Amino acid sequence: KQIQKHWFWRRKKNTYFIYQWIKNRILCKTSKHYKNYWWRWITICDRWLWYDWFEYFYKDMWERPSLEYSIDRIDNNWNYEPWNCRWATNKEQSSNKRTNIILDYNWEKRTATQWSKILWINITTLFGRINRGWRVEKCLSKEIFRGNKYKLS
Repeated sequence: KQIQKHWFWRRKKNTYFIYQWIKNRILCKTSKHYKNYWWRWITICDRWLWYDWFEYFYKDMWERPSLEYSIDRIDNNWNYEPWNCRWATNKEQSSNKRTNIILDYNWEKRTATQWSKILWINITTLFGRINRGWRVEKCLSKEIFRGNKYKLS
């Protein structure tokens, strides 16, 4: 039984660290991340928090796929709940930040950075257009009017 228990915790160790990390950043007032959560009233679901059972977290989230993944909230304005959490890479998480600019174009919502890569528009050019208050359609257009001629951006 001791060997079986040891194997069980060794395998789940990385997932357990993520679980503790979530609890620390939300509950520990000395955590540098605490301020980003308490003023927005973000917490952890009762099932994960009050019972303090890692097993519930593990049953809901399964095992961490690899070291490249960490926990990500799908809706950043909502709590850590089973339906609102997923395993995501750093690249996926960078597209899911509250500081991102989301542009709705052709019935698709994407970040400004994603649109710039898809449409081959320089990101600095795109942010400049957004800051000037241009409509989304004009911001994402490759053609811009300069004087009497159209030129590619």
